[in-house]
Amino acid sequence: MLNQTHIINSSYSLDDISICQKSISEIRSIIESVLLKPESNYQIITLNTDFLRIASIDSKFKSICKNSYMAVPDGIGITFLVWLKYRAKISRITGSDLFNICFDIANKFLLRIALVGSSRETLSRLETISHQKWPNALVFTASPPYKFEKNNESNTEVINSLKDFKPDILLVALGCPRQEKWIFANQKFIGATIGIGVGAVFEFYSGKIKRAPLLIQRFGFEWIWRLAHEPVRLGKRYILYDLPFLVMSALRIILRLK
Repeated sequence: MLNQTHIINSSYSLDDISICQKSISEIRSIIESVLLKPESNYQIITLNTDFLRIASIDSKFKSICKNSYMAVPDGIGITFLVWLKYRAKISRITGSDLFNICFDIANKFLLRIALVGSSRETLSRLETISHQKWPNALVFTASPPYKFEKNNESNTEVINSLKDFKPDILLVALGCPRQEKWIFANQKFIGATIGIGVGAVFEFYSGKIKRAPLLIQRFGFEWIWRLAHEPVRLGKRYILYDLPFLVMSALRIILRLK
């Protein structure tokens, strides 16, 4: 279990999960200060509608979200529900934003970043891109087999390789809730100060998946772009699961049931 003694609290919460209301510049400062004076192991959650839905049916995952160092609002669904419940506008902070912040800080202070998950091809592209953009960041990559965490030998091999590297920052792309549960279970043993599950961010930065144009991102409709480009993989999740959950969550707030 992570020892997170200074959880970032907020005036806003959804389903008992505290939502970080700080700006991206404030989050950058917080992450930098934590990395430069590491006192513990801190897990950051990139909360979106799918995370909130899964937390509603997975008590272990919900506990991880509730007890994380901070849960940033990564998605228009979260910012909308916060506005509906509190009439407060908060900034959307994405996994890509955190990826940039972590690499910027690592490049500035010669820190170590470990990237876990995705294909070897994607990680190789990321190694090249990161070396060009952030030449002072020390990068380690691991592309373990699918559901490696279920195999004790494979999981131990990955953990040991990370322990040898001694990362300051651990970025994991295994999908929700696998990545968050794996970070929660192993970050302390690995020794990384910051641990973040980043989902499809590796694919975005490597160029494997084309990210939505900035205008679409700015208006919060990136999910529609992704659905249009990956309908088979994301259709069931977005249309059958997340959208009905978002509507029901909004109705409960309107009816003051939550």
